[in-house]
Amino acid sequence: MPIRQLHSPKIISTLVLAGLLVSAFFLLSFRFYPLPLSAAYDGVLDSETLQTNPKSRQINVSATMPDIIAPSAPILIAPANHARINNAQITFVWLGSTDNVAVSGYQFYLNGQLYRDNLPLVSTGTTSYTLTVDDINNTFYLKLNPPLNDGQYTFRVVALDQARNGQSSDIWDFILDTQAPIFIIQQIDDLNVSIAASNPDSVPKEPIKLKHADPWFSGTAEAGSQVTLRVKDELGSVLLFHFSVPADGRWRFNPSAIFEHDRIYQLSFKVIDQAQNQSQIKDLTVIWPSQQLTLTVPTLFSSPYTPGITRKPQLTVPLINPKELKIKLYNQLKRFMPSKLETLLTQGFYQSSLIEREHPWVNFLAPLTILSLFISLFSWVAYQTKPRRLTIKQFIWLFRPQLRKLGGIVFTLDPLEPVKLASVRLINLESGLSQQFVSDKNGFFPTFKTDAAGNYQVSVYHPHLNYPTTNEVPGLTVLDFYRKETIRLKASQVLPPLIIPTDAVYKPINQRVIVKLYQLAKLEGGHALAGLAVLAGISLIFTSWINIFTFILCLLVFGLNKKF
Repeated sequence: MPIRQLHSPKIISTLVLAGLLVSAFFLLSFRFYPLPLSAAYDGVLDSETLQTNPKSRQINVSATMPDIIAPSAPILIAPANHARINNAQITFVWLGSTDNVAVSGYQFYLNGQLYRDNLPLVSTGTTSYTLTVDDINNTFYLKLNPPLNDGQYTFRVVALDQARNGQSSDIWDFILDTQAPIFIIQQIDDLNVSIAASNPDSVPKEPIKLKHADPWFSGTAEAGSQVTLRVKDELGSVLLFHFSVPADGRWRFNPSAIFEHDRIYQLSFKVIDQAQNQSQIKDLTVIWPSQQLTLTVPTLFSSPYTPGITRKPQLTVPLINPKELKIKLYNQLKRFMPSKLETLLTQGFYQSSLIEREHPWVNFLAPLTILSLFISLFSWVAYQTKPRRLTIKQFIWLFRPQLRKLGGIVFTLDPLEPVKLASVRLINLESGLSQQFVSDKNGFFPTFKTDAAGNYQVSVYHPHLNYPTTNEVPGLTVLDFYRKETIRLKASQVLPPLIIPTDAVYKPINQRVIVKLYQLAKLEGGHALAGLAVLAGISLIFTSWINIFTFILCLLVFGLNKKF
């Protein structure tokens, strides 16, 4: 085809019509979206004729593009996740979303259900909600009307764009609790009561009479609540105690032996639940009256002033309780204590009282301690003396005071046996003078006493042993494991008892029990002091007559032993 025929009006008109049909197809298929496009136009302008070719020019037409990109997720701010709230007028706060075109609004979901739809992007007040928008920080504040009821909730916010594409925030939860916590006292000491924080009139007007200095309080309350007990006496002294309500809602509390006879105390309970709601019981008064034993003494004759009536004089004797004595002493001393020490001791008495109530056997802890000590020592010595059987008589021999008069014992390490008829000499290294004794059948030798001050050394001779031993026992001092070391002594000083090990040349008779018992006897003093300290602590913490009696008895035995 010749080139000139391509520019004929008929061909151009056909091409223009085809282009218009294609444009119309796109306009009907997509949403409008303005874009500049080029198209041929078949009109004739001034200075143009139908034969003027080409006649193409720029025009603007509208086309559409799909919006398939969802907005960014809203970011929740308040209420905090897992929060406990005590105000029903909750403000829900979130950071707004952004979109490639535009955000059209928000949806608010509560407990998984759409609660408010089409929340706008501007501050709005309606009968069902109040929305405040901070445009600068892109932050939204939503208050619901009416306020929510108490309970557990979940919430989330969904952002929508103009094409209804949605994006959800995280799901947070909270607990709304606006009610004051329940707190009921059902028992005080041995008395059943019903005192509720919700009913101030349930607090008795007269003081409740206690039977113990360390009464127990129990009742029901909201689980997880924190309780503060304030105890104030007539003199203005104040003590504070704290405890938590268990998960089952049943609480028990013992403030230890803080009460004195015939003194009125005011108790106030302050309860705070996990949402910080508060309730309280104020000015609950208690008294611990004197407990007295009444002895009735019958008379043999009637009073001359009241014929026919026999008078029975009464003698009152106050009962003595060691716990009362302890707390009286504590109350006298606490005025001189720093507040921190007073609080520490009070809490300590409280904890010990809890243990006494839960485990009454601690009132017999001192004799049990002594019994367990004897059993452990007996078992240890019996184990060391195998195969020879250790008798009770031999074990009691361990605590004979006469052992303290001995100068020491000579024995072999392998096997562990005492050495009889060994020559034991105390030599003054400056003068060369010496004293000599011979060990008895149990390896014992008498006590040496020096004539003059100086350096001394003990030597041992026996034809069937080597001295000093070549073995070492770590952790023992010179006097506990003597191996011919030099000892500095004063004039007229008694040589401390020595444990002198040697190496055997022959196998002596099995008498190892004697060696072990003497070793224990020599260390008895230090162990006894430690044991007395333990018994004193037990008697102070768990004060009972049996514990105190055991401590005093052991103290007397220790003192008598030291005299020998």
